[in-house]
Amino acid sequence: MEKVQQQKLFQTADLWIASYLEYRGIPSLLENRNRRVVFLFPASETLYRLLTAFQTGDPVPLSEYIEIYKALKNKMFNARGGA
Repeated sequence: MEKVQQQKLFQTADLWIASYLEYRGIPSLLENRNRRVVFLFPASETLYRLLTAFQTGDPVPLSEYIEIYKALKNKMFNARGGA
């Protein structure tokens, strides 16, 4: 019988961080927790390096970052049930 390995997840409700991680190529899963949406990302060394880069002001193209932000905000709205 094969063991199912449960992957550790990084979670955040911060839309700016989630947008940055998505921009850097780490897709998120959204989870609705009592009408509060959290973003879940697979925990990895790369993810934690990117979080450090975000906190230290890693430059990103503003227009692309804002497009991802808007798309995630829309997904959040839909995940909450649209209200």
